[in-house]
Amino acid sequence: MKAFRLFATTLFLLTTFAASVTAQTCQAPSSSQLYATNITFNSARLNCSTIYGASIYQFQHRRYGTSAWTLGVSSSQNFSYVTGLLPTTTYEFQCRVYCGNGWTNYSASQYFATTAGGNSCNNPIELACGSNINGSNNTGNYNYTTYPFQYGSGMTGPEAYHRLSIAYPVLVTINMTGLTQDLDLYLHSTCSNSNGLAYSYNPGNASEQITINLTPGTYYIIVDGYAGAISNYSLSVSCVQSNECPAPTYDESYASNLTCSSARLNCSAGGYTWGWTYRQLNTVAWIDLPTTSVPYFDLSNLQASTTYEYRSAKRCSNNTWSAWSPIRQFSTPNCNINSCNNPITAYCGYTYTGNNNAGGYNFSGYYYNGFYYSETGREMIYRINLPSSGPLTLSLGGLTGDLDLFLLSSCSNNAVVKASLNSGSNSETIMINNLPAGTYLIVIDGYQNTTSNYSLGVTCNVPNNNSNDEPCYAAPLTPYTSCYQTYATNVGATTTTNPLPPPECNTYYMRDVWFKVPIPASGLIFVQTFPGTLTNGLLGIYAGTYCTGLTNYGCFDNNSNGDLMPDLTISATPGSYVYLRIWGYNGTTGTFSICVTTLANLSNGEADVTIDDAPNGVDERTANIEKGEKIVDAISATMRLYPVPTRDVLNLEASLPEEAEVRVQIYNLAGQVVLEESPTKHSSGYLLQTLDISTLPPGIYMLKLQTGAVEAISRFIKT
Repeated sequence: MKAFRLFATTLFLLTTFAASVTAQTCQAPSSSQLYATNITFNSARLNCSTIYGASIYQFQHRRYGTSAWTLGVSSSQNFSYVTGLLPTTTYEFQCRVYCGNGWTNYSASQYFATTAGGNSCNNPIELACGSNINGSNNTGNYNYTTYPFQYGSGMTGPEAYHRLSIAYPVLVTINMTGLTQDLDLYLHSTCSNSNGLAYSYNPGNASEQITINLTPGTYYIIVDGYAGAISNYSLSVSCVQSNECPAPTYDESYASNLTCSSARLNCSAGGYTWGWTYRQLNTVAWIDLPTTSVPYFDLSNLQASTTYEYRSAKRCSNNTWSAWSPIRQFSTPNCNINSCNNPITAYCGYTYTGNNNAGGYNFSGYYYNGFYYSETGREMIYRINLPSSGPLTLSLGGLTGDLDLFLLSSCSNNAVVKASLNSGSNSETIMINNLPAGTYLIVIDGYQNTTSNYSLGVTCNVPNNNSNDEPCYAAPLTPYTSCYQTYATNVGATTTTNPLPPPECNTYYMRDVWFKVPIPASGLIFVQTFPGTLTNGLLGIYAGTYCTGLTNYGCFDNNSNGDLMPDLTISATPGSYVYLRIWGYNGTTGTFSICVTTLANLSNGEADVTIDDAPNGVDERTANIEKGEKIVDAISATMRLYPVPTRDVLNLEASLPEEAEVRVQIYNLAGQVVLEESPTKHSSGYLLQTLDISTLPPGIYMLKLQTGAVEAISRFIKT
């Protein structure tokens, strides 16, 4: 638990006066505050815990046992990436910080050792066009003594293995320099001493070079020691592509549509397909994005007030890819949109990731259990609605800095229900056994102005009483205009024998529970289920005059909104009742939640299930179920919406069985069309469509994808 401060008026005045005449001071970091992460054979990330009062950090490192330091760039970030290191080598590093009165001394040293990359075919060093690494064959294995070339014998030294990935036809030049003994260079199409493509075997410590035209694929570069030689080396790979498909220029690659969490990458260079890659500034690894058939890609889930780098490439008419464009940058704005008046909506059973740097400054401290806790960082605020009382668990993890967790009953620092205030980067947890129904705010705040990535898990459970184990004891559900989740479980449930399990769905070791829903005046309802510890569920639909004589109207498995819990629309006579039977796939049990919302209408006039008062006990379920199966077979099995939940951009993926005109509409839970894309004609195969939903208010929506007579509907959450 952190130390707390009680602020008396006199102490506040004295502190304020002292701060007005004394510059901010801070201590040099200690070695215990330094640590290395992301360690590879030739790179590492150097870190320093957040130093209170520090505005700038600077690192220096050197190989252990040497005298010269390599000085890093000073930055406001408390970490730095270093590259060009040697494998299996120990390094030491130090850090100093800048405060209001100047630089501190460097800290005492902390140490780390690089890994032994490249010592086998199973652990090669990854290379690509433009790679430049330092290495040594002293950590390799003694696998090969000969190669399929004129002077390929006598190679009795250890080998270092490298894997080269080529994305487009290029002229490749591989240079090996900095040798102290006789190392030779071999290029192969497989990781072996056969299938050789090229070699370089200059005597002594002379440099080696291979120049060769390569097509797209994976290749292996082996560095081996002649007559047992062992040496450090520098290896570089350069690629030159034919002018038949030139790379996009600096001006042809640009970013647009910038928001706090999204951006559009554009390439105006003509082509048939475009490729994209991006990374956060001052990070090492590029993130490859899917290729597109349009000259742009919409990025989402970005951090606010953050600079990113990006590149583009194109595929030309001769089916060859260009090289990457020059690196360009864009920065997301610091919108500070997150507040009590505009929180992120949280739902039970979901996990949310982010960084509190995207939040605002809403609270500077909190009153809790009679004490005041100072929290001067940015906050991320979530709102959760609990329609009934029950247990709530909040888990905050994945931290690199000191973030704290608060549950508030209202937007006030005096309204703390419970808090978790662990120190450093330790995880935070709030558990409440019986939280009353209501609306609450979940606040993630930074201690001493800390910013950090985080992962927030929200879990709501219910007791395992299973009072709704049989249809005659079905739990009542009321349809509302909005989704209010009821939390349930099938743990401890038994298999209902009347009615019998539906034969068309998985009913192995079935453990089912029942719900009963009155049909509203509109005659339409939308049933949604959400995962808890039960993540793969099935839903059966029943109706009848008595609970002991119910008729099965089909069962449903999965949806396309990113989970394996079923959702569907039901049409029935107003004033009648529908019974819902829920169980887990292959006998699984656990917690879940369910809600039922009233629909005003459906644009196509048809629901997933229609229950009519047909004569002689004959209903129309068969035709509707066959239609639903046709939809699933044609499109729904491949339809995917992501990310879910989302704030600004929604991506739709599907596989079209044939060429068709595609129409996309988004409905609210009242059945109103709130967004509609102009119909476009698409060929059969892969479909990717990006929708701008930034203007929609937070809530639950349904997306309908229609291609001719076939359609699919899926739910998503807008935060």
